[in-house]
Amino acid sequence: MVFRKYIVSGRLFVADCFHCWVQGGMTIYNHIRSRFGRNNKNLANLAQTLGITDMKLTSYVSRHTMAMTLQDNQVPREVISQILGHSDLATINTYLDSFASSVIDEAVKVL
Repeated sequence: MVFRKYIVSGRLFVADCFHCWVQGGMTIYNHIRSRFGRNNKNLANLAQTLGITDMKLTSYVSRHTMAMTLQDNQVPREVISQILGHSDLATINTYLDSFASSVIDEAVKVL
């Protein structure tokens, strides 16, 4: 999926299609929710194909896994923050500090 930047009434929006932004607020919300739903359904299908039964794969899980994998590979938190689209380092610090090392060790076993 390719996302593009659009400026509408002086505001910057990022979407995979322009018509989603010009149709109105609720349409935008429904479109985004539909994309998340489709993505999570595809992740569930992938989990089933791979035989992953002990956890539910979702976009939330994939974002956390990616962030933790990057952190484990010494990628700076500033870079991880930009990748996740966080507006400040406080958010990413809370995000990454919320995991105890034992939780990280268990997550790595799944990979």
